[in-house]
Amino acid sequence: MFTRCIALASIDRLDTDMNPKSEIRIPEIRKKSEIQISKTTSRHEAGSFHNLQARMLALRDVARASSPARGIAAASSRQSKRKQRPETCFATSAVPQIIRPSVFGFLSDFGFRTSDFNWNSKFAFSMLKKIPVILFSICSLAAWAEKPVYQASFADFDRRARSTKPVSVVFFGGSLTSGDGASDPERTSFRALMEKYLREQYPSARFNFFNAGRGGSGSKLGMFRTGSDVLSHKPDLVFLDFTTEDNLGGTDRQALASYERILRDLISEGIPVVQVLTGTKNYFGAAWKPLGPTRWRDHFQMGTLYHTAIGNSFPRIQNFLNNERHAVDQIWPKDETQPNDLGHQFFFEAARDGLEQAIREKRLCNFPVNAVFADEYRMRFQFFPANGPLPTGWHAENPLRASLSPSDISFDALNQIAVSDGEETAEAQPLRLTFTGTFVGISGEANEHGLGFKVSIDGKTVFYDDETDDEVWPTSMTRESGEAHFFWHEISDKLSAGRHTLEIRPARSDRGEKGELRIESFCVAGPAADAPQSISARASGL
Repeated sequence: MFTRCIALASIDRLDTDMNPKSEIRIPEIRKKSEIQISKTTSRHEAGSFHNLQARMLALRDVARASSPARGIAAASSRQSKRKQRPETCFATSAVPQIIRPSVFGFLSDFGFRTSDFNWNSKFAFSMLKKIPVILFSICSLAAWAEKPVYQASFADFDRRARSTKPVSVVFFGGSLTSGDGASDPERTSFRALMEKYLREQYPSARFNFFNAGRGGSGSKLGMFRTGSDVLSHKPDLVFLDFTTEDNLGGTDRQALASYERILRDLISEGIPVVQVLTGTKNYFGAAWKPLGPTRWRDHFQMGTLYHTAIGNSFPRIQNFLNNERHAVDQIWPKDETQPNDLGHQFFFEAARDGLEQAIREKRLCNFPVNAVFADEYRMRFQFFPANGPLPTGWHAENPLRASLSPSDISFDALNQIAVSDGEETAEAQPLRLTFTGTFVGISGEANEHGLGFKVSIDGKTVFYDDETDDEVWPTSMTRESGEAHFFWHEISDKLSAGRHTLEIRPARSDRGEKGELRIESFCVAGPAADAPQSISARASGL
């Protein structure tokens, strides 16, 4: 435990601090230590005692050097005696603008000099005299140490893909990721084209591709799906596409917070991310503006700060349309959102070029200690009502997974569904959830006969459409084949911080009297101040 405290404090907190009282230049140490640390351990073994020791030794060699040449030589000598591992591992979490206390800066405030870090008998004697200060420093640092943050390295992905090891790639997004608009989603969508390209680029790799695209949902549902639909596959690379689904012209802070939360969840796990910035018909051609829509601009800037790979399709599409012989209808022939095969080709080419550039630069994703744009949703929790006792008029059933399309099936799709059918509607008691948070949404299953429901929060009705005062939230979604699929409703993302009570009741409609209301989960999110333990769920047993 003592060694672990030192290692976490030294490595995880050694960032871009420049302490004015210290003679040691921390930015230089950080850069050199990352070089040595990356050669020492694998991110899959970062928790072991041996690797904690190894990282400390690598850091020590850099810190003790009186000249850059001496430091690198000492560390290189030690590394040559150890078994080399192929993958980059543990890294400090910082961007250049962020300043945090470091071990050396912290100790220098208590009178330590640069010369104290010569690891010899003189150093040992000086340390003995200052044991109380050392213990105090370690305890202070350990008190605010965060969880380890691994390096999200495109060079690591490239190296692994060139081997014969299994490589996991996840496509995470909405309807465009699923392949909407493409003549054959498994052959002509941007996702399918990228799969083909990667297999051709890395013929020896054993790729496992996962489609985590879900139509009709954006990053607000996505931040609840990250664990089950993405991290569960232990991906080596993720393509992230929620720019269109989050409303290209939107300016709300909440959608920006959920998108950034997904980025942080992925990068903190050491997963390099390719942002696929897709577009819609109404922003191109005669409607083109050099600055682009606000959501696209924010996502682009976010990628620049986090050092992701950026697949920016906007300039590519507009350059094509600048030719007078081309028109937007050639890309979006049916509606404003679903491109044809040509549109998916543009999305693929942008993502491919962004990935290739990141690999050439051996890019490492940044992980700021705090969110850069918005951080409303550090706390998230998902409640499955069918996992507990249900009130009168409700019963639990297995999900309709057999009739769901592959893109609608999440990895964690084994939870039962809380169901109220048309016959039970009159006597059904409300499902009730008491929670702490600022955001709440509801997910479930539906088909062409899905029943709607009414919602109240803290005793006040929440309207589906404020303009028409429509109280019924629909779940009946018709496909040509009539097959069942998911519905998702964001009930509110502007709740005041604190405790709230949500109630939902099945509602009869002319179309859905004989149908069912099938609730899978309640999704709750809020600021970091509220720990998950502060959330309680009750719904006659929820």
